[in-house]
Amino acid sequence: MENGNGPDRLGPPAGELSRRDFVRGAAATGLVVVGAGYVKPSLKLAGVTRLTSATSTPPPPPPTVSLHGCTPGFWGNSGANGTAAGVAWWDQSADPQWGTSGGLGTNPFSHGTLFNSFFTPHTALAGLTMWNIVSGGAGSVAAQQAGRQLIAAYLNAAFGSYQYTTTQLRTMWTAAVAGGNTALGTLATLLDATNLSCDGGA
Repeated sequence: MENGNGPDRLGPPAGELSRRDFVRGAAATGLVVVGAGYVKPSLKLAGVTRLTSATSTPPPPPPTVSLHGCTPGFWGNSGANGTAAGVAWWDQSADPQWGTSGGLGTNPFSHGTLFNSFFTPHTALAGLTMWNIVSGGAGSVAAQQAGRQLIAAYLNAAFGSYQYTTTQLRTMWTAAVAGGNTALGTLATLLDATNLSCDGGA
């Protein structure tokens, strides 16, 4: 017959705490015990009362910011009711309207800048100014279509936040020139999809 000192009456082995003793001790030291987890006292002071498990649902990602820029029409056409206001922001070197309208630094080029003197040259654009290309219709020539979108994209990037940087745009143009009409057409389509804002026409 087992007495009060038998095996079923023994407490935890020396050096081991029962769960009840652990909880009591934790409460005395300010440790918050929740299920199998606990929160350090320093975290408790910061208002944390429960550690989330590794399987908890993460918070949703922040909304993406649109980096679309203005259309070639905004930068190149004289629209009614100010819909193409950007046309006057770069009609001269270091145009004061660029900065007063919110642009960073100064405009990168002006209406009279020859396209081929600023970007990697293309024979189809020889003798044409930035104004000639961006203000005219896209036409059927791949280099003119891409060049028109490039000018708008470059003004967008120089003005402020945009999908691509000016350095990336120069690299993209150079690669498209080397790739021929197919590559130029692809670039025109790509930039057209990011030059969507500022209701100024196509």
